[in-house]
Amino acid sequence: QLIDLLVAMLVTFSGISILAVYVSKSYQGETNRIEQLMKELAFNNEKLEESAIRDALTGVYNRRFLTDFLERELKSCVETNSHVFVFMLDIDFFKKVNDQYGHGTGDEVLKVFAKTVRDSLRPSDVVARYGGEEFVAVLHIEDYNAAFAIAERVRLAISALEFRYGLKITSSFGVAKSNTKDTAESILDKADVCLYKAKQTGRNKVVMEE
Repeated sequence: QLIDLLVAMLVTFSGISILAVYVSKSYQGETNRIEQLMKELAFNNEKLEESAIRDALTGVYNRRFLTDFLERELKSCVETNSHVFVFMLDIDFFKKVNDQYGHGTGDEVLKVFAKTVRDSLRPSDVVARYGGEEFVAVLHIEDYNAAFAIAERVRLAISALEFRYGLKITSSFGVAKSNTKDTAESILDKADVCLYKAKQTGRNKVVMEE
């Protein structure tokens, strides 16, 4: 009877051990699975957040992000006694591109244009699609001459582009410098006025705020 009892206890203990190992492995497997699902969820949330502030076609920031960013930067400029320059860029006669070559080519032009602007500036500079064929860049610099030189460099890089069918484009720039009273709306308006002057006086040029 004692031997039978010991055997029974041994079998029971072995069964409990096997069950414990199985439960432990199952728990660990579920824990790993939950951790993986949480990582995937966080990654997807990041992608959603990023897509909410990006222009779907060109990949640069969108207008909503630009407005919020400018408001924050202008407040920071007041606190640090610094300035930002706002470039407003427009592709000259873009409607003719769509009309003559089709919207597929027009989309290609917009994507390459945005990438050229982005690649011509520093990583810290912000580029956004403002609407249609208009884009805005925000740069932390202090000097008018430096701002003009950068705008000219970007303008020349754009004019050097060539697309299928031998298509080439040019662009016009309006450039404004922030002051302590500026809001996002007011500095964008100033840059827009300069852009209008550039387009009215021949296009393919940079016009600085006086």
